[in-house]
Amino acid sequence: MDWNSFKKAFSSSGSFWHETQLYKNKSSIMLLNTTDGTTEDDLKFSQVMTLCLKNRFGTDIPILSEEEDNLDWNGTGFVLDPIDGSWNYYFDYPAHCRIVSYLKNGSCQYFSIFSNVDNKSICSDGVQILLEGRPVEYSSLNNPLVSVMYNMHYSLDKKRELLDITKQLITSELNVRISGSPGFDLYSLLSGQVGGVINVSPHQFDAGPIIDCLSRSGVFVTHKLINESGSGSIFIGRHTVAKKLGII
Repeated sequence: MDWNSFKKAFSSSGSFWHETQLYKNKSSIMLLNTTDGTTEDDLKFSQVMTLCLKNRFGTDIPILSEEEDNLDWNGTGFVLDPIDGSWNYYFDYPAHCRIVSYLKNGSCQYFSIFSNVDNKSICSDGVQILLEGRPVEYSSLNNPLVSVMYNMHYSLDKKRELLDITKQLITSELNVRISGSPGFDLYSLLSGQVGGVINVSPHQFDAGPIIDCLSRSGVFVTHKLINESGSGSIFIGRHTVAKKLGII
C-alpha cells in the first residue's frame, strides 16, 4: 500500500466514504453495550466497511475492526472504527465520525477520518494533510478552542485527571470543548476548527495511531501531560496553543 493509492481511495467523500455512507434508522437502532455505547449499527457498518476494503484492495489484506477482540494487533493492514463516538451517534449529538488507518508493522502510515457531521474527509500520511482532496492551509488562531475527550466509562482517576486538565485550560485562558469522539476531535483539529486536542486515553482504533502518524508533521506539537500518578494524557495541537499551556 502506497500513499497515492490510499489517498485516491479515501481523500474525498465521493470515494470509499460514499460507498460506505452511514444511514441511521432511528426507529430500530439497538444498543448492544451500555458501557461504551456500541450499537447494532457499529457492527453493521463494520461489515460494510470491511467488505468495501476487500473489494478495493483484495481479500488477502488484513483488516481489524474495533468490533473484534484483538486489541493488541501490531501487523500490517487496515484498522477501522465504523462509528467513533458511539454514544454521540446513539443520542444524535453531532460529534462522531468514521476512521480507517493503514498500519505497517504496527505503525500508522496513513489515515482517513470522515466526519458524519460535515460529510467531509481528512486524509493524511502524517506530513501532507488533505481536506476533500485539497491541502489544508492553516491560518493564525484567535482565542483558540481546545477539544477534550470524555467518556462516561472513565475510571475515577481518569475523571479526576480530566477535571485537572480542564482547570489548566481555563486558567491558561483557553476555550474548552468536551466531546465523546477522539476521531472527531482530530478531524476538527486537522480541518482548522480547533487549536488543540487532549485525549485522556487514546486507543488503537481511534486517536492512538493517528497521533503517532501526525508526530511527523511540523504543523502540530505532540506532548504527554504527566499527572501525579505518572500516567498522562496526550496533547496534540498548534504551536500557539502549546505555548499557552507552557509545553513549548
